[in-house]
Amino acid sequence: MRECGQCGGLWVDKETLQKICDDHEKQEAVMGLGDLKTSQPSENPTISQRMYVPCPVCGTLMNRLNFAGCSGIVIDWCKPHGTWFDFNELPRIVDFIREGGLKKSREREKESIRSEMERMRLQEYSLAAESARLAGSRPAAHWGNEDNNFLDFLSSVWKGLKEEP
Repeated sequence: MRECGQCGGLWVDKETLQKICDDHEKQEAVMGLGDLKTSQPSENPTISQRMYVPCPVCGTLMNRLNFAGCSGIVIDWCKPHGTWFDFNELPRIVDFIREGGLKKSREREKESIRSEMERMRLQEYSLAAESARLAGSRPAAHWGNEDNNFLDFLSSVWKGLKEEP
């Protein structure tokens, strides 16, 4: 980690940040930097007057993103090299991690993936049903999920409706 004496920001390479996120002892070390949480930088920091800051390693403008997608802490991130934390952001992120924020973020992401998969399954079924309607046949029963009972039921209902006078 490298600290800027003017703004109080911290540069953390990606390996060190991963260790901080994974290791409670490293989190303790960050939280133990009491003067980071209480002291003010020599200049009055403002919430990033710059929209994008350059990576101290490669000079490329870094991406700005909400840490873990839901922390409310916007960091500057260079994928190959590391992360820039404005004054007091790293201790706030450690607090977020300790309060279960990463676990909540992962659960939210899993739920989002499950919802998207369900939406895609329904869309696939709808397209198959429309294709079958246009072709004058019943929909195929291979939608890619392990439990086709519901789809088999719908297929039999469809077949029954077609056979009624």
